[in-house]
Amino acid sequence: MAMKGRDEAERFRVLGNEAYKDGRLEDAINFYTRAITLDADDVRPWTNRALCWLQKGDWEQVIADSRQALNADEESVKGHYLLGRGLVEMGDDEEGLRKLVKAKTLSSCKKERPYEMEIHKALYRAKKHIWLREDKEREKNTAEARQSIFAMISRLEELSQVSKEEADHRRKQMDSLFNWVEEKRKRADIPDYLHCRITMDFMEDPVVTKQGITYEREQLLAHFRQNGDYDPYTRERTNAKDLVPNLAVKRATEHFLDNNPWAFDC
Repeated sequence: MAMKGRDEAERFRVLGNEAYKDGRLEDAINFYTRAITLDADDVRPWTNRALCWLQKGDWEQVIADSRQALNADEESVKGHYLLGRGLVEMGDDEEGLRKLVKAKTLSSCKKERPYEMEIHKALYRAKKHIWLREDKEREKNTAEARQSIFAMISRLEELSQVSKEEADHRRKQMDSLFNWVEEKRKRADIPDYLHCRITMDFMEDPVVTKQGITYEREQLLAHFRQNGDYDPYTRERTNAKDLVPNLAVKRATEHFLDNNPWAFDC
């Protein structure tokens, strides 16, 4: 491609970025489209336009542009992330999860770790979708199995192949078994220490104050800006310089969500 064409494509891409920042999504889409027309090998307008479609909730277009982005650069973190988001939203959770895992792997290899927080959220959202669907299927299968087994016991009793006492004994055994299965399906309680004391939500970037209280970093910094430099729980003086990342709580949160995907709040 001639240098002039690339320069024009870059100009339209920059205009698209400016329009996107201003919230003018339609203008941004038009600028990115013109950039793509001039230089379809540049991954950036493809992923940027996909991001516009995401903001508009047009997931089919998100998927289409993300695939084109990966044709231009198969190592694009943003491309895999957006494709994964789109696939999950369209119900293809397993493939979406694979794309998000790929995005996480690629991001972890880069110094700046692009889209790290967004990828983590999207991964947990996909895992939650899969867990809820599988749990619904487990519940259905358990109910059908229970109905079938109890019907079989009643039929054997009707045919006098087992005594009433034996049939009642089998029913009690099955009740005990299915009650145990139902107990295993119950959702675990969320430990209090995984929740930010300000928002009561899971913490993605937990930090601990010198008073020993852990908060979500962004929420605590917002508290400092709005209310002054003091711990919102103990009311003792502290500030942003005193904060230390709480890696133990971060790892504990990730472990809990990995084992209890239903707990993730989108």
